[in-house]
Amino acid sequence: RKYGVPVELDINFHRVFHVDVISPTIDLIVWFRLLWADPRLTWDPLDYGNLTKTWFYVADGSAGGETSEIWTPDIQLWNLETGLADGLEDAYAI
Repeated sequence: RKYGVPVELDINFHRVFHVDVISPTIDLIVWFRLLWADPRLTWDPLDYGNLTKTWFYVADGSAGGETSEIWTPDIQLWNLETGLADGLEDAYAI
């Protein structure tokens, strides 16, 4: 039996530049955060010098990038004027 990984998505609206109800489009800056716990990334800290936290590189401007060091959720918003991947920066997952 296969089980999914629960993913939490948080969007914090930082700044709204423009809202056009006729087009309809919106131009804004948001803080976009994904939270998940991948059960494949667990270990016994005693086996690794009491290491309890590490960082992994997430690249290609979006989750699931081919140069990322770990699996990340694939997230896409519908009806985008500009692709989501173009607006995200590379980051580290903790």
